[in-house]
Amino acid sequence: MKNLRFCLFISAILLMCTCGHKSKLEQTEEELIDIAQKGYWFEFEDRLYNLLFDENSLEYPFKKLGKVISICTSDDKKIRIFEWNDGTGNYNGGFHHIINYQNAIGRSYCTTYEEAACIGCVKDDWDCRGFEVYTAVLNGKTYYIIEVGLMQAAGYMGNREIAVYAIEDYDLIKKSVFNTKKEILSEIGFEYDAASYYYDFVENDDDFKKDEKSFDWLFRYDDKQKIIYVPLVNGLKVTDKYLLYQWDGKYFTYQGISKFINKIPK
Repeated sequence: MKNLRFCLFISAILLMCTCGHKSKLEQTEEELIDIAQKGYWFEFEDRLYNLLFDENSLEYPFKKLGKVISICTSDDKKIRIFEWNDGTGNYNGGFHHIINYQNAIGRSYCTTYEEAACIGCVKDDWDCRGFEVYTAVLNGKTYYIIEVGLMQAAGYMGNREIAVYAIEDYDLIKKSVFNTKKEILSEIGFEYDAASYYYDFVENDDDFKKDEKSFDWLFRYDDKQKIIYVPLVNGLKVTDKYLLYQWDGKYFTYQGISKFINKIPK
């Protein structure tokens, strides 16, 4: 009986600590929202960066903050991308981001696309954007499929890349898993006419209009068949066909070209 009472006492203390910690996170979230709405973006980034090293930050939903900035989370909730526009750029610019993830020893850690070896990205390049993250379990190990885009500071040209990452020790490591049958690559990407893509697809397609993120996420991933669909680009124009890369146990190997028929679940 004494042991039971002692356990209940300890549980109560832990619950109180957890509730207090959640309240602290909630209070900080509200402060971040206020800072963002006032446009104090340097302070916002510094406060958010420090907050995300809190071991409980990945479990906190940030629902309110998600209405102010873009936040996307992996299915297993071990990686989350925060992204915002500070308004300093034109239509394409002013973007900043932080990748928050749980490293291999269970601690919350932060990085950026540049530090995670995003090819083409330059440190503090405000044109570098992240759009979506998929969780893929391959050979019993968890990987994260992330799409990154780079836009010209002034213009309509864009670059899109997709890469596969794994959490190893403290770091988010990009893996060389794309087999084109000519070479093994760590990312697949293309240059395209962003304005043409928007008007050809988003403005003139009911399915795209129903999906508010359709303009952002060009690639698709079918987790059941382990297939990554890479848009086929012809003369800088995104077509309605896709290059198929299917997991073969070692690589996402190129399988050919297919037209999208059934909508791949996101």
